[in-house]
Parts: sequence; C-alpha cells; structure tokens
Amino acid sequence: MENKSLYIKERDKLLIKVRSFNLKEVHVGYKALIKESYSHSKVYEQCSRVGVINKITPNHIIVKFESDVLVLVKRKDIECLLLELNG
Repeated sequence: MENKSLYIKERDKLLIKVRSFNLKEVHVGYKALIKESYSHSKVYEQCSRVGVINKITPNHIIVKFESDVLVLVKRKDIECLLLELNG
C-alpha cells in the first residue's frame, strides 16, 4: 500500500495505520517520525490512540483526538495520516 503525504506544516508529519474502528471510536497503532526541526527529530514506537469520529465522507473518516489532533482515514485501504494542528 502507498502512503501519500498531507501537510499542515512541513515539520509536522505523522503516518499511522488503523487497527480497527467502529461508529464512535477509532483505534490506531502507529510508528512515526515527527520532524521538529531540520536538525532534530523524534521517533515514536508503535502504540495505540483512541479518537472520536469528527466527520464521515464517502472516501474518508476524520477522527479527532485531544489537543486538536485529527486523523484522516482513507476508507479504501485503511491507511491514514495523523495531522497535528498547532493552534
């Protein structure tokens, strides 16, 4: 499966894979690399997050986590991108 990149800010990119979801919650497991600057980055181990579905479209499910973190789930292949919104 191919992952496509979607950026809010270039330095805030986090790829995740959905484990399972129902009508109210999405359980995701992810291995991620967040670039905090050009010279520094953090690697996160696989773990799970639970979010609430924010919006459902024919092709995507948008999930919201605490701190305004959104997950865009592609319904076709269950791959998604976690977008950290720094507000």
